[in-house]
Amino acid sequence: MSSTPAPEATNSGDRLLSLDQFRGYTVAGMFLVNYIGSFAAIGAFLPTLKHWHTHFSYADSIMPQFLFAVGFGFRMSFMKRIEKQGGSPAYWRVVRRILGLLLVAFFVHHLDGNYRSWEDLTQLGIGGFFTESFQRQCFQTLAHIGVTSLWVVPVIGAGAVVRLIYMILSGLLFIYLSSSWYYDWELTRPGIDGGPLGFLTWTSPLILGTFAYDIWRGGGKLPVLRILSIGCIADSQRLSWGCP
Repeated sequence: MSSTPAPEATNSGDRLLSLDQFRGYTVAGMFLVNYIGSFAAIGAFLPTLKHWHTHFSYADSIMPQFLFAVGFGFRMSFMKRIEKQGGSPAYWRVVRRILGLLLVAFFVHHLDGNYRSWEDLTQLGIGGFFTESFQRQCFQTLAHIGVTSLWVVPVIGAGAVVRLIYMILSGLLFIYLSSSWYYDWELTRPGIDGGPLGFLTWTSPLILGTFAYDIWRGGGKLPVLRILSIGCIADSQRLSWGCP
């Protein structure tokens, strides 16, 4: 990245090439750790491609990096839209796009449970249906990105201090809920990438990505080193919240 605001934008639009390249790397990393890393032979040869509970592996770095890129791109596109359209249209467009992503996630990841008849559903009841159906399968990568983005919408256009406080409070809320009941409930399946409340921890790398955008946009000396420092925090922050 350069210290000037947007030298890497292409002639066809406002895309930032380094951001696209970073997104491509994280997607490739997802395929590597989720598919290739699942083979027993690969896991034995390269254990860092697996997720561990005792240390931070390469596999643990991929999802935070992707959310970091989401935060960077989210704030960049939102601030541009604010300038062109104003507040209400910008917020409404963002919410519509996120809801569209969640709809796609619903069909891609599907629900938990195997309901073969209407009687199966009526026996569960409304509370049982939501408890049994949304704990694991539905909350995977796409859903986590959508729900986390939706959670951050209220502060995406706010100043750095407000976003920082929001990030810290989200993490503390997750710790409180986990100590109260969520951690034990979530580990009974277990959940994927933090489960339904995982967005409270994914808020950290996403908001840190918005800080990286602010640094890049502001230019100045050594923006790459400052962004790299924030990226390292984003990789480790989620684990510090104790997310299952």
